[in-house]
Amino acid sequence: MEQLIKYGYVRGRPAIGISGREISSVYASYFGLAQGIYVTDVVEGSGAEKAGIRRGDVIVSMAGKTVETVRDLDTIKESYKPGDTVTVVVDRNGRKVSLSLTFSEEK
Repeated sequence: MEQLIKYGYVRGRPAIGISGREISSVYASYFGLAQGIYVTDVVEGSGAEKAGIRRGDVIVSMAGKTVETVRDLDTIKESYKPGDTVTVVVDRNGRKVSLSLTFSEEK
């Protein structure tokens, strides 16, 4: 509560810097996409942008763990702190690309 009053947000929460939508196994099969989180937007200056994550990428794993839902992504993210670096694997046009993502601080 004190941090909310003092800073306007809770400090120390990691952020990726994307907006995305889940691609279920049904949609993945229908549209020929990988199952995971389809990146609809990347925040300018965020860890995602610096890592090279692009709109249209599908996040399929983070820190060696499979990502199929937003909940998966959040659970993995919450075990880290701002400044920590993890490997993110995205499906980009049918190719798996490994990227190094450093979490920023969520505000």
